[in-house]
Amino acid sequence: MKLVYYTDGGCEPNPGQGTWAFVCTEPYHEKSGYEVHTTNNRMEIMAVLQAIQHAQEMGGSNITIYTDSTYVANGFTSWMHKWVLKGWMIKGEPVKNSGLWRQLFQYRKIAKVQWVKGHNDNEFNEVCDALVRTEFMRTFGGKMKY
Repeated sequence: MKLVYYTDGGCEPNPGQGTWAFVCTEPYHEKSGYEVHTTNNRMEIMAVLQAIQHAQEMGGSNITIYTDSTYVANGFTSWMHKWVLKGWMIKGEPVKNSGLWRQLFQYRKIAKVQWVKGHNDNEFNEVCDALVRTEFMRTFGGKMKY
């Protein structure tokens, strides 16, 4: 089954309180969540992991995920392969968020991650952004500044 997702994540301040969200386009489904102590990049990765988990529950084996995070898109499409070859190290230090990246690495054969420009009138990207903000307001009682 082919499934398409849009993902987003945010944090206020960074590091600080964060939220993530995804939207599955067909059949339509949305989900959001949070972490109390996190970073923006972790929330962007978490959104992708949550989307993949949902896809697996739906029986998806051909998954396309759109993210407005160049960190996630580049990490998934090129950096991750280099990190594996170097033992998840960069310049003698562990890759940041390597635990999450290692989880994502498992799905490289069934998932494709593509970058989409954020805040550019893409309907599903805008829905994800709104879900991230709504989850932040509901969970932490404040607005995100970005």
